[in-house]
Amino acid sequence: MTVQRILDLALLFLRQNGFIFEIVIATLLYTYRLERRRRGIFWGGMVLVVMLAQSVVWNRYARDSPWLAMVDNLVVFLLLALWIAVIWRVDLRQDLLYFVLGGTTQHLCYRGATMVTLISTGRVSASFLPSVYGLALMPMLLCSYLLWARKLKNHREIRIEGQSLLAMLAGMFLCVSVFTNVINAIRPPIGPLVTGVFSAFDMLACILLLSLCIGLEDKQEARYEGELLRQLLRQQRRQMSASKETIELVNVKAHDLKKQITQYGQVLSSDQMNSLTNLVDVYDSSVHTGNDALDVLLTQKALVCERRGIRFDRMIDGALLRFMNPTDVYALFGNAMDNALEALAGFEPEDGRYISLDVKKRVGMVLIRVENPFPGEIRFVNGLPMTTKGDVRDHGFGLRSMSMIAKRYHGKMFIKAEDHLFILTIVLPSAS
Repeated sequence: MTVQRILDLALLFLRQNGFIFEIVIATLLYTYRLERRRRGIFWGGMVLVVMLAQSVVWNRYARDSPWLAMVDNLVVFLLLALWIAVIWRVDLRQDLLYFVLGGTTQHLCYRGATMVTLISTGRVSASFLPSVYGLALMPMLLCSYLLWARKLKNHREIRIEGQSLLAMLAGMFLCVSVFTNVINAIRPPIGPLVTGVFSAFDMLACILLLSLCIGLEDKQEARYEGELLRQLLRQQRRQMSASKETIELVNVKAHDLKKQITQYGQVLSSDQMNSLTNLVDVYDSSVHTGNDALDVLLTQKALVCERRGIRFDRMIDGALLRFMNPTDVYALFGNAMDNALEALAGFEPEDGRYISLDVKKRVGMVLIRVENPFPGEIRFVNGLPMTTKGDVRDHGFGLRSMSMIAKRYHGKMFIKAEDHLFILTIVLPSAS
């Protein structure tokens, strides 16, 4: 068998079974980023072999009938859903959505490439027409990735409700299988003009379905994040109340200890007295900024900095924040301090660890600035630093809650990270 004969057979195989490769590639646009199962590649390869074998057998022995073609499509779709399930760690709802996205994307690209081929008929040689289809298919797949698949890249998990998903599933099957096979069954075959009009409407239906899928998923993701942020704020409200009570209790006890130390001063040496007094002063050193919620938080964080050997520099006019809800103040500065403390955990004590916090008024605006060094490099995702924690599922919610609070007061948050220096700036309109 000559090399040319082998190439001809390979091209024939691709033409007859190209649908399988196209729908797999289209699905990969959405699923390649997902976590794979153990031995998922092996089992996925096995299912792919079954899909190709089914396609070869069907093309060779099945009669040319639109109803049988729908059955063939249904079998391929079931195998595609199985292929997704054995490779990636997805539940049934995720599996069905990626199946809908992959199938609809394949059909859109197929229709677009077919229209380009139809337009090229008579303008290029007949032997080159199959290549025209392949060349047109690749940029359409790229556009599909840029327009839809890329938007799901940073979603933690699929949250589309079951009823919406079933409606999309039905719409996809109608577009990809039913309408197409009914049109193909019309005898005599429809002309190129009608084919072009039908293809255009078919593509429009696919575009609307893909946009609807991504739009619903974005809406559900935003709803989920909003609920998480609200839970975070409620938790911080409870934490602020508990912290205030704890600090008041510690201050009372520290004051009592100072009195007792004074009473026993006659039996203690001067060095012992100074040592005990300095130790108690650590817990009796309340921060006073002019804002009660900020005082509670910073007193607590100052103790953490003292215990960890972190220098805490601050120049704060808390009275500038009196227009803010105390819970928002506590959440905003609490998240800022927690992020700074987490970043400094990667530094050794002798590396000059510090946190600088400023709250001041500039040109009618309240300027909040938090600065701290950080080790290594920071990678940004959607404008937010990527978490250093092992679980990235709820990445960046502290910073997102800060941004949400800033927007609530018509302000903006800015983040700058360079030369191992992290600077977070929040600008709020002044109440005055």
